[in-house]
Amino acid sequence: MNSSESGCIRTLATVAGVVAVVVAIVAWIHPFPSVGWSLFDSKSTPTAEPIAQITQSPVETSAISTPTLVKVASAKGIEIAETGTLQPNVTTELLRLNNCGGTRDSEQVSTRETIVNLQGDFDDQATREKVFAKYARVIKSQKVIAAPGTWMEFVLTWTEQDWIGIVKEGVENKGTYIVRVPMAVELASSKNLGCPNTPAPIVTQPVATSVPPTSTPRPTFPPTKSVPPTATRISPAIDGPFRSHQSATIGTGVLESVTFSDGLAAYEQNWLDTNHYRIQRIRPEENPSGCGKSIYNTNKIWFGSAIQTDITINGNVIGELVVVTGRHGFVFEYPLKVGDTICVSRLHPSGYHFVFGPDIYYHYDSYCNRGYC
Repeated sequence: MNSSESGCIRTLATVAGVVAVVVAIVAWIHPFPSVGWSLFDSKSTPTAEPIAQITQSPVETSAISTPTLVKVASAKGIEIAETGTLQPNVTTELLRLNNCGGTRDSEQVSTRETIVNLQGDFDDQATREKVFAKYARVIKSQKVIAAPGTWMEFVLTWTEQDWIGIVKEGVENKGTYIVRVPMAVELASSKNLGCPNTPAPIVTQPVATSVPPTSTPRPTFPPTKSVPPTATRISPAIDGPFRSHQSATIGTGVLESVTFSDGLAAYEQNWLDTNHYRIQRIRPEENPSGCGKSIYNTNKIWFGSAIQTDITINGNVIGELVVVTGRHGFVFEYPLKVGDTICVSRLHPSGYHFVFGPDIYYHYDSYCNRGYC
């Protein structure tokens, strides 16, 4: 045996000794089980029991709340319940149709539809849809016709039914609703007022035929002219009237005696804007609340409304409108002072208007001539 072979044998002996020592130490620290589990047998499975069994209780999902959008939750949870039916509401509407200078028939259509009023803390749109789903969306219309050379006055009778109910979300009452549905419309009467300077007998016209629904025209006014604000505006004497006025009764209080004209005074809008614009308008465009403060001292007030309503001055009722006035409206008397608050108690999408000031008759008596009737 040469020296190199002797070196290899000594190296192998050293490695074998180290391995034996390592195995002995491991066996001393963690003895191998005596159940046939072999360090070198990858197919064997230990049969010893685990040291501990870990279990987890199921999560109680019922205690976990899922965030939702308030409007979605409110819309899904809203319910309505009818609580009563009110007596049928019968009202009258006055229409005047001026066709004195016309060569063809002049027509006008009056329309009413289902209206829903809501009060409470809930999603208005979702609730409104539920109410409309329960009560039909009804639209009723009536057409009136004025022949050439006539100035016609028509009185319509409307019958509407009101239902009331509560709005609930779960078991909690959230508010109330009132729904008004038009049930019928009739032409109660009609007469020819006669064109100015052309006396004509008063005749009864046949009942007009109902027509398919159309949208209700909103009272139209010329654009508002900008007037520099002033602290007070004391009114000089009122000019006019410039057309013949007739008397009528359209309600109680100050509305028991009102006047109206044919509105055909020959004044143009540009001329009025330049020379006679001493007026104040209170209408939805400037006063959506239905109230406004007077900047004039006056005793003549031009008024129109698309719905029955009370007129109040400084919170006191001075008259109750019992007919719908139409676009042109009427003039009534009341000593209105600078700073007084004048209001209508009820609003309607078709609008309302108060107009007053020294130049009131320039505008009222030319209203139809300027194309606004």
